[in-house]
Amino acid sequence: MLVLCCLPQVLLERIIAKAGLKAWPKLFVNLRASRATELVEHFPGHVAAKWLGHSEAVANEHYRQTTAEHYARVAAEPTEGRAQMRSERPRKRSNRLEVDEHRA
Repeated sequence: MLVLCCLPQVLLERIIAKAGLKAWPKLFVNLRASRATELVEHFPGHVAAKWLGHSEAVANEHYRQTTAEHYARVAAEPTEGRAQMRSERPRKRSNRLEVDEHRA
């Protein structure tokens, strides 16, 4: 019989050990980071951060992760349009060119 007399982390580690598995390091930190990453995929960042009790800056720095799905999505998207959009942007002229034009 399972007795709920422990901290949640200790209890979860016992359950994992009883199942014959090994808990990964920083169990609850990693669970929190995974959930922060999942929430921001479906809700605005400020909402996800508020629900988890921290700011977006803290979430970006410590919790949100780049997933294999992110890499798969970017690899599947065509890049041709992006390159074309970059080449169509007007280029910023350097100060040196502007100075040279004024001398002429």
